[in-house]
Amino acid sequence: MTQVPRVNMKMMTKIIDNDELDHDPNERVHILLFELLRYHGIMIPHSVEPDVPAVVDEIILPAFYSGGLC
Repeated sequence: MTQVPRVNMKMMTKIIDNDELDHDPNERVHILLFELLRYHGIMIPHSVEPDVPAVVDEIILPAFYSGGLC
């Protein structure tokens, strides 16, 4: 578990490097998607799967584009 954030950061860095952001969001924003999915899996185990594209569109991208700066 101690290596999970580092692996998540590495994956997000690859994604961010291919995006057209004019800034680099901070570490919390980098791992936000993984944290949300992990929370959903642990705290809401009997619910339907999260709508990942909606989470990305409605939560992750706005966090990336507004604030969350290093």
